[in-house]
Amino acid sequence: MIPKKHVDEVIDLNDGDYNQIMLLTKRISLILKKHFKTPRAGIVIEGFGVGHAHIHIVPILNQGDLDPDNAKEVSLEELKNIQKAIHDSFLVL
Repeated sequence: MIPKKHVDEVIDLNDGDYNQIMLLTKRISLILKKHFKTPRAGIVIEGFGVGHAHIHIVPILNQGDLDPDNAKEVSLEELKNIQKAIHDSFLVL
């Protein structure tokens, strides 16, 4: 479950919500590694771009894959496939 209360940064979360978010981050990271067949999932908490706590989880192959300048666009169809993979994996975890 994702906390619904607004905080500006992840470090502003209370300990219970912080722990819950990090456990969810771990689960989603494992799902993305499996879906994309990558050795690692990069986790970024930068605090910029949007005015609320959020975590970026990125399947990565190489150093530098977390650099936003190296980001690749994906189609809406691929995003839906990723969403389905995450959803379906939660049903079996």
